[in-house]
Amino acid sequence: MITASPGTSRKDRGSATVETALALPALMTVVAIALWGIAAAAANLTCIDAAHTGARAAARGEPPEAVRTAILRAAPPHTTVTLTTTPDTTHLTVTTVFHPPLHLPLPALTFQATAEAPTEPTP
Repeated sequence: MITASPGTSRKDRGSATVETALALPALMTVVAIALWGIAAAAANLTCIDAAHTGARAAARGEPPEAVRTAILRAAPPHTTVTLTTTPDTTHLTVTTVFHPPLHLPLPALTFQATAEAPTEPTP
């Protein structure tokens, strides 16, 4: 015969299992949201770096298609590029849509980074 240890009653048996079963999904949800936030921050930083890389390349006088290729190679997926060049400055905007990994039911985020660099004179 199984008896409860001193200090516990029969109705307390299995309560740790139930508490764990209830807490585990909540913990997994918190971890998933934290990982999503870290991945979103990384995508934002990548978007910013791609904008700066593209602005430097465009300011050096590289052709617009080469600049777009460099940006899209450095940027996360689902990125669009807007490039404006004047005789004095080069301005570009990189916009990317970040979708949560593993098809989690979290919203997609849109990040936008702008960069401006003085256009170098051509010889």
